[in-house]
Amino acid sequence: MKQRLNYLDFEEESLKNIPHLRLSYEDDLSKGSVHQKTMEKVFGFLNVDNVVVKTRLKKINQYKAQEIILNYDELKKYFRNSIYSSFMVD
Repeated sequence: MKQRLNYLDFEEESLKNIPHLRLSYEDDLSKGSVHQKTMEKVFGFLNVDNVVVKTRLKKINQYKAQEIILNYDELKKYFRNSIYSSFMVD
């Protein structure tokens, strides 16, 4: 995790003077209902015309972590004050 955070810091520093569009899987791609909105952001950033997008891909795991991890509450409590706490969302 620390290595990942170091990569993020490096990425942020490296890109600070380069125009870029930040996207995340969780916010911009995980739900099919946001794909069009996400791509409209991308098209706008690239200054190209919008087109309608669609995918044939489907998310394999439809369950939340707390539905498939038997001791989720215990893990959430354990990691509450750690750098991993952001992964323990309801």
